[in-house]
Amino acid sequence: MPMKNKQMPQQGLTLIELVIAVTILAIVAGPVLLLTTQMATNTRIASDITVATYTAQLQMESLKGLSRAELTAANAAPVQTKNDFQVDEIVKPIPVSATDSTPSDLVNVTIRVWTKNETNPRPDNVLYTVTGVLHVTT
Repeated sequence: MPMKNKQMPQQGLTLIELVIAVTILAIVAGPVLLLTTQMATNTRIASDITVATYTAQLQMESLKGLSRAELTAANAAPVQTKNDFQVDEIVKPIPVSATDSTPSDLVNVTIRVWTKNETNPRPDNVLYTVTGVLHVTT
């Protein structure tokens, strides 16, 4: 009886199959990893802006009802907040009219919020700015 060549069933993967599988995995996983990293960065930035907005609004609220002298004192060096931002106020009196430089009961207040890593706010690192007009007492 002649012997037949019986081939054993293939077990495992060939090197070519393994290289193709790894290549497909890299093509699929690369953009997914990049997208996940970008989403994490955008989430952090959005969170910082939200907290900076809240901080600026709280600061503006704290200035309401202050006298002109108290507002002028608030117009000092930047303040470090508990949430790792720096805040400063720029208080400018609003004159009664263009010809009369006597200050009115109104002041223009600008509040800037930036990260604590920066010592001086530049336009590109200020996270949030709020500007408003406040009525002051004498």
